[in-house]
Amino acid sequence: MKSKAAKGYAYMKIKEIEMKSGIDRATIYYYEKEKLLLPHRTENGYREYGEEDLITLQRIKLLRSLHLPLDEIRSLMKGNSSLRDTLSKQIGQLKKEEEDISYAEELCRTIYKETPHFSDLDAEKYLKQIDALSEEKGGRYFKVQDELPMVFDPRIRFAARLVDMFLYRLLWNFIRTFLFHQNILDPTIGESAIMWGMILLFTLILEPILLWLFRTTPGKAIYGITIEKENNQRLTLEEAFERTWGVLSKGLAFGILPITTITLAISRNRCENGQIQPWDENIVYRVRDYKFYRNIIAFLVLLLFIGANFLQSVFYYSPPNRGELTVEEFVENFNHYRDVYEIDLGEYTLKSSAAWDSPYNFRKHYLPNHLRSAPNFAYNLESGIVTAVSFNVDVRNSDFYVESYSDYMILMALALTKPESVFDTALNAHKIIGPVRWEPFKPLEISEMGVTLINEVEYEGFEDNYDHMSPERNDDGEPNNFYRQKFTVEKQPMEEGGELR
Repeated sequence: MKSKAAKGYAYMKIKEIEMKSGIDRATIYYYEKEKLLLPHRTENGYREYGEEDLITLQRIKLLRSLHLPLDEIRSLMKGNSSLRDTLSKQIGQLKKEEEDISYAEELCRTIYKETPHFSDLDAEKYLKQIDALSEEKGGRYFKVQDELPMVFDPRIRFAARLVDMFLYRLLWNFIRTFLFHQNILDPTIGESAIMWGMILLFTLILEPILLWLFRTTPGKAIYGITIEKENNQRLTLEEAFERTWGVLSKGLAFGILPITTITLAISRNRCENGQIQPWDENIVYRVRDYKFYRNIIAFLVLLLFIGANFLQSVFYYSPPNRGELTVEEFVENFNHYRDVYEIDLGEYTLKSSAAWDSPYNFRKHYLPNHLRSAPNFAYNLESGIVTAVSFNVDVRNSDFYVESYSDYMILMALALTKPESVFDTALNAHKIIGPVRWEPFKPLEISEMGVTLINEVEYEGFEDNYDHMSPERNDDGEPNNFYRQKFTVEKQPMEEGGELR
């Protein structure tokens, strides 16, 4: 038998048959998957559609507009049932429908009278009647109810996946913020790698459960997507897990660059060619519609996730204790900010008793106290509440540098602050950190976030070198110098009505 190409058969590309049939390519590809349509394939695997394919699509479109299920249309095409019997049954079904589908019932009766066999059905004739009446009724009637059980638009699939992954990222950042007290705004390379691993782990655990219980995920729900078996039943937990594993391994290559770039390109190419993804074999991928507002919702949800991440970071910067502080609460705040700003105090750790805890260190015991040593804090208390914290440094005739105590000064100040809101520390801590960090050896007085910082410094025979004071020597080479510093952080007094002065 001669091929259609040999007979000079005129073929159409997918765009042309989309335009002529009024059916989008996702639906056309689905009809092909359901064996309702068998287009010609070129040597390169591209589809080409003939006039017979167009007529078939028009017939399917017409019968779908009459609410006929695809199974019954398939039965008609195979000759397993007659057109009149099918329409007679459909007339009875339409009568039971609560919605206004009188147009479909009337057209069923017309076709029933005029066309006895499916092979004689002139779909184009009746579709023109549908279009004319639809325009007359303001587009209310004759909406073809296309089923789209396989989504071939890579943009929708990727957008739904992106929303889900942002949600899993938000969940991991929540754990990092409130359980591990980690900074989520400035992750290291290692932390970023761990975060990606946790996103994949949450996907592998949570997505199968969601598909098993609800047939969708949050990202897919936004786009009206459900995933189920061909018999309209939910996937089992094992089937859902196998599908998710296929997505992560074959579609995303577990995020291993540049392999992921290649697998994503392959997946996109499959979508554009109407090919089923390996993990979607024997799975129905339904989408309710392609309304543009779904993209807007997805965008707003992503903005919501970004805002939630920001709020988590704000809570991360907030002190664990606010208001009136005991010594133990002050110490807890002190150690919290040491972790938040990643300040290295060497081997020194401030214990809840307010004493420094450090292992035996040769340099600590045999070098002067102003070198490599933590200052001793003095606490002013009123009824057990800390009102001020200070330390003193007094160095005389030293051959050694006097190192900056700026790290201790910053932590002392932040630990005693009284933020007005959860945003206060994140927004205003730099007003304390900046001046103290850059000028630790100069007199300073700052009032910020409910505390006043007073840095009193006197020195002679030392030279300021930003992060340390270096000793000068007299003519005979002997040191003749002194360095005195008193740093105090005190709470600002309150006026009547609870306002700070």
